[in-house]
This record gives sequence, structure tokens and C-alpha cells, in this order.
Amino acid sequence: MKSLAVDVKLIDQRVCGLPVDLTFHGVLRAEQQQAADALLQQETGVLSASTAFGKTVVATYQEETRSHEALTYDHSGAVGTWALSALPARAWSS
Repeated sequence: MKSLAVDVKLIDQRVCGLPVDLTFHGVLRAEQQQAADALLQQETGVLSASTAFGKTVVATYQEETRSHEALTYDHSGAVGTWALSALPARAWSS
């Protein structure tokens, strides 16, 4: 941006999310584990996958692994921790 003489001011207003006490009881499939591992190496990320990949399961696994809630979006908007209700109760516990 300097080469274009544009002054950029970045203000990071991210928050860590609220702490959560979840235990993930599921087992990720190999492709889900690969995606989760890649996302967990970064502060932020995007998981774009086909229908029935298990994106909500991967997001839940990440919340448990990071021990705080994550902001998760799908095509219809923000999904928050309430998305856990879409998973079988045996997959997680709080």
C-alpha cells in the first residue's frame, strides 16, 4: 500500500470469545481431522466444504480444543454455540 501512497491504519478489535467447558466425544473422520488441524494452526480461518462434510462437527471440535467459543458463519448467517443443538448429545457435553 505504501507504493500507492495509501495510509493504512489497522485496528484489531477481535475478541477471544467466552470460555466454554465442552468435551468433544466424537471422532473426526480423517478429512475432518486434517481440516481441523490446519485451522488450529492459525488464529482465523475459513472452512469451505461440501454439504455433509461435517463443518459443524469440526467447529465444535475446535471450540473444545481452544476452550472458548468461536464465531462460526454459514450461508444463513452467524451460527454460535447454539449450533451444538444440531449435534447428537453423545457428541459433546458441557
